[in-house]
Amino acid sequence: MRPNADSRCILLEGDAQRETGFTRQLGERGDAAIVPDVALLPALWNGRTEDAYGEAAVIGTAAAALLALGGANDADAALALARDYWRRRGPWPGDTP
Repeated sequence: MRPNADSRCILLEGDAQRETGFTRQLGERGDAAIVPDVALLPALWNGRTEDAYGEAAVIGTAAAALLALGGANDADAALALARDYWRRRGPWPGDTP
């Protein structure tokens, strides 16, 4: 999920499909020359670095997964649940906070 863009999700439920969307979480990406680096994810996860875009991308992706797996009924509920999970997250496995 790109947190600086509206996202459309098409969910397949049996033979039917349902479309829903997530509104952008951030106004702008910032420096477009910077390429996200997944190696920095443990530091973001453990609070050793701050990256609003990275955090919003993690939360948005988790929300889409929750919605697709039936953990939430709509995009707003999925985002609220993903934000709650983010607030209550534990340490990154194998990394020290």
